[in-house]
Amino acid sequence: MSKAALLIINPRAGKMRGNRFLAEIISIFTDHGFDNCVYMTRHPGDGVDICKTHAKDFNLVVAIGGDGTLNEVISGMIESGVKKPLGYIPAGSTNVFSGNLGLTPDILSAAKRIMKCSSKPMDIGRFENRYFSFIASFGAFSKTSYATPQNAKNTLGHMAYIFEGIKEMPNIKPIHVRVETDTQSFEDDYIFGAFSNSLTVAGILKLDKKRVDLSDGLLEILLIKYPKNADQFSRVLSGLNTKHYDPDIISFCSTKKATVYAPKDMDWSLDGEYAAGAEIIHVETLHNAIDFIRK
Repeated sequence: MSKAALLIINPRAGKMRGNRFLAEIISIFTDHGFDNCVYMTRHPGDGVDICKTHAKDFNLVVAIGGDGTLNEVISGMIESGVKKPLGYIPAGSTNVFSGNLGLTPDILSAAKRIMKCSSKPMDIGRFENRYFSFIASFGAFSKTSYATPQNAKNTLGHMAYIFEGIKEMPNIKPIHVRVETDTQSFEDDYIFGAFSNSLTVAGILKLDKKRVDLSDGLLEILLIKYPKNADQFSRVLSGLNTKHYDPDIISFCSTKKATVYAPKDMDWSLDGEYAAGAEIIHVETLHNAIDFIRK
């Protein structure tokens, strides 16, 4: 019996790299006995709708694009209740998620790996009625990923995010936020906050591998207080570099769920895509929500 693969590609992502290699990707899958059906996204949210409508009819679903494309495909699978093996071919500008898992950035090697490796359960985060595969964040530089123009991403790649981040620096201000978990409470003026299921935060900060498990049913919370002087600023940089967090300036813990009390006009970033804020937001992890193809 033949197998069928659903390929969902963002043709504009990452200098249109996925588009250029599409014929070769299809050939690799065909050589492994798959009949292939390709859908191209054209507007934000298309990946969700395509997956919700069609994923149930296929043995394998593959997202080809950047972190936003993968987010949409994962969201579509969860919303439809379909749980099929999910492969990812990183073809975006920065591909934070693939770097987090140690996936190859080479497109054809990624396609071959999907054919060779098996799927493993992985947690997914929920932010009210939306989902994130690796991070929900607020504060400094969270806006950078979704505010950077697509043409700049295609031209400059990761440097485009750096330039956009530099432009944002003068606007960084403290944000008063309270976070409640089942066992702890945090409240202060913060410059950055993240709820993640990831070995990296914002694609820059690396977390301790001994304290992060992508399938343990827990999210990691990282909250950085607003540094009021040079000493506190130095302690922030040192803690982030050494991963030894001074609790007076950086809060770090793991939890299944949390409630965030924040200014309703505070914007968020979910896997690099914009999300509107609210005065009360519930964040939680969905344990082993997807079957992701990886090592």
